[in-house]
Amino acid sequence: MKILKIAFENINSLRGKHEIDFTKEPFKTNALFAITGPTGSGKSTILDVIALALFNQVPRLGRITRNEILSKGAILTRNQKEAKAAVTYSCKSGKYISTWSISTNRNENLRDYEMDLANADTGALFDLKKSDIPSKNEELIGLNYNQFIKSVLLAQGEFAQFLQAKKDERGALLEKITGTGIYRRLGQLAYEKYKLENQEIKTQQDTITIKTNELLDPEISKKYKEELSNHEQSITPLEREIETLQQKITLKEAIFRQEKDIASAEEKREKEGQNLFFFDKNQGISLKNHQKMEPFAQQITQWDQHRERQSELHLEEKENTENAKKLAENKKTLESEILQVIKKETAPQNIPSALQEFAAKVGTLQQERQEKRSAHSALKEQFESTVRTAGFSLSNNIESDLIELKNRLKQAENSLNTLKINLKKVDLSLIELEKRRLRDTIKSLGSAVALQEKIEVSAEALKKIQTEQEALAKQLEILPKEIEISTANKLRYKAEQERLKTQQENERMRASHKKQREHLENGQPCPLCGALEHPFAVELPATATNLQETLAQAEKSYTLWNKKTIQQQTQLERAQNDKARLVGEQEIQQKELNNLDISLKEQLRDLDLGAPSYWQRKMENTGHELENLELYEKEKRFYDALSEGYPLLEKMQKIISAGKELTSKIDALYTGSDIYKDTQALLNRWISLDENTKNVQAKGREIQQKLTKISQNLEKMVLNLLPQINKLDFETIAAAKAVLLDHSTYDRLRAERENLNQRIRNQTATLKTLQEQLLKNKEEDTPLNEEDLQENLKKTKEKLAELRQKCENLKRQLKNDAERIETIANLKTKISQKEEEIKRWRLLNELIGDANGKTFNEFAQHLTLTQLLRLANTRLKDLSDRYRLDTPEDNEDDSLVAIDEHMGGQRRSVKTLSGGETFILSLSMALALSDLASRNVAINSLFIDEGFGTLDPETLDQTLDTLERLQAASSKTIGIISHVDSLKERIATQIQLKRNGQGYSSLSIK
Repeated sequence: MKILKIAFENINSLRGKHEIDFTKEPFKTNALFAITGPTGSGKSTILDVIALALFNQVPRLGRITRNEILSKGAILTRNQKEAKAAVTYSCKSGKYISTWSISTNRNENLRDYEMDLANADTGALFDLKKSDIPSKNEELIGLNYNQFIKSVLLAQGEFAQFLQAKKDERGALLEKITGTGIYRRLGQLAYEKYKLENQEIKTQQDTITIKTNELLDPEISKKYKEELSNHEQSITPLEREIETLQQKITLKEAIFRQEKDIASAEEKREKEGQNLFFFDKNQGISLKNHQKMEPFAQQITQWDQHRERQSELHLEEKENTENAKKLAENKKTLESEILQVIKKETAPQNIPSALQEFAAKVGTLQQERQEKRSAHSALKEQFESTVRTAGFSLSNNIESDLIELKNRLKQAENSLNTLKINLKKVDLSLIELEKRRLRDTIKSLGSAVALQEKIEVSAEALKKIQTEQEALAKQLEILPKEIEISTANKLRYKAEQERLKTQQENERMRASHKKQREHLENGQPCPLCGALEHPFAVELPATATNLQETLAQAEKSYTLWNKKTIQQQTQLERAQNDKARLVGEQEIQQKELNNLDISLKEQLRDLDLGAPSYWQRKMENTGHELENLELYEKEKRFYDALSEGYPLLEKMQKIISAGKELTSKIDALYTGSDIYKDTQALLNRWISLDENTKNVQAKGREIQQKLTKISQNLEKMVLNLLPQINKLDFETIAAAKAVLLDHSTYDRLRAERENLNQRIRNQTATLKTLQEQLLKNKEEDTPLNEEDLQENLKKTKEKLAELRQKCENLKRQLKNDAERIETIANLKTKISQKEEEIKRWRLLNELIGDANGKTFNEFAQHLTLTQLLRLANTRLKDLSDRYRLDTPEDNEDDSLVAIDEHMGGQRRSVKTLSGGETFILSLSMALALSDLASRNVAINSLFIDEGFGTLDPETLDQTLDTLERLQAASSKTIGIISHVDSLKERIATQIQLKRNGQGYSSLSIK
């Protein structure tokens, strides 16, 4: 993965639009660059832009939302309305542009952020929600957010703390730096999983204990089974006795119900006979008359239908006569309306042609008026196009427009005459040539003024360089003497330090013989020197109690003078470099000044301008002359446009007059909106009325024919039917029709009488059956009354219930005992199965599990630390051949150990290292982490944060040499963030940030 370009707008203190393209110069040639600037100028903002555009997160704030920006005042530059961050990067699958943006709405309220991702080659956008874009970038790059900021952004602060931390603290820091906290969680999960699975077994074992305690004693269980068997044998005789008693009681109840049903059946049969009597009395005559006339029902119905149809035809005839009368009246009214429209008398048969002639006449006049309107529109469009440059617009009054146009022409003519007076020196027939001549003069004057200003600035810069050279000369004279003094003091305190260390070592040796001196005896030889007298055995010589303090003071003084010597040497080297730089700058500045003088003389060669004080005034006068010429050109276009428009406006006036005359003629004939539509409507109404009149006359003739036919049919039917019904005592057909019942009434009455007869027969059969059953039941009846039978049944049932309750109690206890035995067996089976299932969890818990996840985490951290130290030592070889990192042994301090190869492999705690040495080790650890995080992804962009200020010049040069070799070997783009001056001088390519005041900064690329 490689970052190709960064573009952003209004992010933090960097207001406005900025772009850093790493594919172009100077980055294309020099891929090792520095990001420099004072504290708070926005160096880290460049890194924020990268993380924000890719993942909507920044290292200092985390995930960015609208509320985060509002509450913390971050990201969006103060007083700005929108911000944007875009990163173009390349990876295995291609080139992509990821963009983050936010803006305010019209009410100055901040909208929510937006993100999009596009293919850099085709410009095609990915169809993704903004919340899915960070994960898509993660998929394309191959690194998540935490891996990205640890492999692309290398911050030494965490590693300096990591190097000196104790074991427990180091594990926490390593977990934070590498993001390996998952191993701690895995250990906790293994412990929790085993605890959860094992808890189920414990619960089941507790249940087995409870169930076992609840089991019946075997003797009691046997006793309960025998009692149950005896009780069950006694139940059967009681059940048979109860069944017999219930049958006898049921028979008593059946006899009683049958006697009651017989009485009820006799009553119902009598009632149904009465209903039949009343039916025959009320409905019988109608039913008989209908049955008598039923053979003639069809002929009587046809006769009645013909009579009804005859009446209907008489009504239709009357209605048709009225319609014919109305149509005649409507036609007369329409004829009057048409004659009023066409405004002349016309025979009814000529009305259609008269309407068409009238419509053609009015249509011709309307067409002529439309042509006038079209001509007016064309002239109006031509006029407006002609006078558009003059800013003239038409009103609703053409006469007033003509007067206004004439006045404007006069004003334009006066303005042109005035401008001609002011442009006497200009040839107005060659306006473009004159404008070019005046512009060239102004340009030459402007160039001369600009060159004169550059000459003054260059002279001032040259003067400033000379002043700096004088100051440097004094500094170069003083510094060697100061270095000589500092070096002498450093050497003096170094010698003093060595002398005091020797003295201190002697004191330690004397102290080591203290116990031996205590055991010396006079007359006995000393085991070390052989002397027989031991003067110090009793009274030891006094030791220097302030030796340690003196040595510490000497070391402090040596460190102070050594540091001062290095600073002075650095200042001397910087001053010498500055001197060489100023000499080069002086030559360049002097050369630039000479070139500017030559350019100014060349510029003034063809101009007679006089002193420089008159150049500006001459340029202003020429500018005024050019403005007047351009104004004359504008006024001339204005006058020409109005002159061309005036005759067009006169033509428009004539067309408007002719149009008004045509409108008067049309209004005298017709005031509607569509003559053809209106005349056609009148013609359609006339034709419709004419056709309706013909239809009514034809219908009248048809009705008359139908009336004649139906009257003849009625007469035949009466002659045939009347003699037959007279024989049945009916004088007229109408009287015979009156006794006929409709089919539903006849069917209902007949069915009702049949139903009454059927119910009487049914009641008679029911009564006979009941009497036979009653006789049979009385023969089987017992002499005991029902009360005695009920009492015997009650006592027997109570005895049976008591026996059944005892059986149920015994069965329940035996069943519960059996269920407990079965439950215990099932639980034991489940425990056995569960024990087999959780073997892996038990084993996993034994290997990596504990409540805090410490066991597995420490194992994983040890592996990670071993790999990280291996990669770090590989990087450290390039930075320094002196040290090699290792983990502490049991008898050593908890912090990491530096193995000093220059001291025969001596192991030292990293706490004893200087600040520069700590930085070298931290940088190697940071590069190792980048290697570790990017082992599956090629990382070709690195940004290394602060830390170079702790290095001495030699180590700084060595570190930069290593980074340059790393860049050359891997083609990586490496950015170093720092404000160390010597680093700025060493690295030519720089992204420079400067504070401009009011909280804003500027960005430039050098």
